[in-house]
Amino acid sequence: MRHPLAAGLVAAATFALLALAATPGARDLVRRLGAQSSGERDEAARTLLALGADATDALVAGTRDADAGIRHRSRALLAAVHDRADGGVAERRAEARSLVLAALREPDGLEPDGPLDRRLSRLGAVASEELAREARRGGSSLRSPDLVVALGRHASAESVATLAGLVRDGRTSVSSAVEAARAVEAVRVRDPEAVAGLRSAGAVEALDAALARPGDPLRRAAAALHAALAADDAAARDVAERLAHDDDARVRIEAARLLGRIGLRGAASLEELAADPETEVRRAALDALAEVPGAPRPAPAERAATDPDPGVRAAAARLLARDAVPASLDVLARLEGDASAAVRAAAARTRATLESR
Repeated sequence: MRHPLAAGLVAAATFALLALAATPGARDLVRRLGAQSSGERDEAARTLLALGADATDALVAGTRDADAGIRHRSRALLAAVHDRADGGVAERRAEARSLVLAALREPDGLEPDGPLDRRLSRLGAVASEELAREARRGGSSLRSPDLVVALGRHASAESVATLAGLVRDGRTSVSSAVEAARAVEAVRVRDPEAVAGLRSAGAVEALDAALARPGDPLRRAAAALHAALAADDAAARDVAERLAHDDDARVRIEAARLLGRIGLRGAASLEELAADPETEVRRAALDALAEVPGAPRPAPAERAATDPDPGVRAAAARLLARDAVPASLDVLARLEGDASAAVRAAAARTRATLESR
């Protein structure tokens, strides 16, 4: 006769195995955080929280999901999982601080998806807070574009506010100011909720002040870019169109990038910039046009196909992948026989893209 205790243990083990088999995987649960049903979202959140550390990798991936709701809930759950973990917040903060300092010492320490970067991702919000704290400390780290880019990559409400401050801080190098503005822009595209706190009634006034700022024009462009993004899309278009006519080519390049983010309403100004006297501006405008939705506009690519600069011709080939119409296929054929290997390669990729549709 089986001992009652043994029978109970077998039953408990069997129940646990059945429950485990019935529990969806962590990645599937993270996908359910974006479900339309609030009940399904809540149940997925409870199960992920119960999984604890076993859900960490899936939740880290969720913080970079295309769905804003999944990103927001994954960040909150990741913080909750960390709070429940052994060691507590103080220990995780100390670990994040150590990782940030180690990453700043190494030449490629903040490389995207590198070993230290992945460890920072697992620490969630505390990693973002430590990156932001180091950026605010000043010194050499304040002038590090790598730190600024990492700060944008590990975005939180605090890090976004710090990035905005770096744009305006006169001690920040020009390159870091531009990277900070671009990081805010990238966070806004990825997760509009994260930058909602930057919007204010005074944002347009800040934009005007930035445009009037004396000194390096690229810093002026960065400040204006951030101010526009902190306001609204209409203000962003206004500032981009004003920057598109700036005397400095570097400012016009920033304008092209911003106009590409704005979308269809920036297309007309981008077409003008695609004919700019400066090579780099033309390249930036053509690449930005490739991001603009709507009906095909092959004319800029067709004109650029005869540009003396091979980089511009390659950009024209890339643009034709989106904007080619039957009449422009002859242009693509010419680019496939271009003297530049880079142009021929870009044209071949475009041909492959068109034939796969």
